[in-house]
Amino acid sequence: MSYVTAQAKGKPAGMSAAVIVNGSIVAAIMLSPMVVNTLPDTGRTKVINVEPKTPPPIEKPDLPKVIEDAVLPPVYVPPTPYDRTVPDDPITTTTEFIESDPPIFDGKGEEQGQVIEKIEKLIKPPPPIFKAALRDPRWMKNFQPDYPPRLLQREIEGSARVRVLIGTNGRVRQASVVSATHRDFGKATVKHARAKWRFRPATRDGVAVEDWKTLTVQFTIT
Repeated sequence: MSYVTAQAKGKPAGMSAAVIVNGSIVAAIMLSPMVVNTLPDTGRTKVINVEPKTPPPIEKPDLPKVIEDAVLPPVYVPPTPYDRTVPDDPITTTTEFIESDPPIFDGKGEEQGQVIEKIEKLIKPPPPIFKAALRDPRWMKNFQPDYPPRLLQREIEGSARVRVLIGTNGRVRQASVVSATHRDFGKATVKHARAKWRFRPATRDGVAVEDWKTLTVQFTIT
């Protein structure tokens, strides 16, 4: 048996008294009114809805008024270092002054027209040299056409004029009657020209070219 147990058993009245005292204290606490201490205001942040403010109107600056019929100062134009105007001088042309009257001189004793003419002769090529076709002397005996038999029997004389195209080889390429005293004379001449006539061809700068020629043939009875 412990000491505490022995003491409890030995003093029952003391334990009961202790229980009663403790119970009284607890009951007094429970029955006493509650005291609530209010905490002082410590400056808490309050939320306040702030209405947005309308910005003040923008003030427009006062613009200067346009003055009607205002006279502006003249625009400054710097002086030109040289004269850009073209003088009205016929020497500046290339066609009219050649036939000018009186003649224009270039300061060297020669007429300006003559100087231009010399320059044009140097620039322009000379015109081509053309030589017309001629009858070949080697074929002269074959020039006269045969006399039409019907006209010969009737002793009718006359003539025929024909136009022929002479080719580069000297032969007649085309022949046509221009005029004839009788149509048989014309037919005989055209036929004979195409077959027998020979020419020295025409030339241009030494090169053979075609050429037209008109010839007349006389038909006479000897």
